Amino acid sequence: MEVDYFDSNGAYAERAQLNESLLFMCDEAQLPNVNSATGTQNGVLTGIGSVDYPHTRIFTEVQLSFMLDANLSLLKFFNNWYSRIFQDPIKNPGEKLSPSNRATRLSYRSGYATTMRITKTEPGPEDGAQRKPITYVLENAWPYSIDAVPLQ
Repeated sequence: MEVDYFDSNGAYAERAQLNESLLFMCDEAQLPNVNSATGTQNGVLTGIGSVDYPHTRIFTEVQLSFMLDANLSLLKFFNNWYSRIFQDPIKNPGEKLSPSNRATRLSYRSGYATTMRITKTEPGPEDGAQRKPITYVLENAWPYSIDAVPLQ
């Protein structure tokens, strides 16, 4: 399984190392489902009540599972990415916020959202990732949640 992370602004200098880590350590990806949001219209045909019609595609969240190294590098990366959304005052030591008037401050989406590609790969006769039957492109992706990580 191959997961590529791209940042058009070049915000992450270690992008090549990050791609390599994600490439080898993503061991499972739950791809999104697609549903239709529907509306209802009455009186389309005489004798038939309401008629549903689709108006919006709805995708569920993507779930990625990773194997962690001894340094927990990917967990640190995702926590850092998540803290860029909420402008964590602990991560920004120059900002002094009093505990009595602490506020939640959010970044603009352009500061944390990126494009991700998730590619299912299969080994081929010449390369370990020669066959790539499907690729999902996620635009404006960001970490919605980071689940609990059991440590042993």
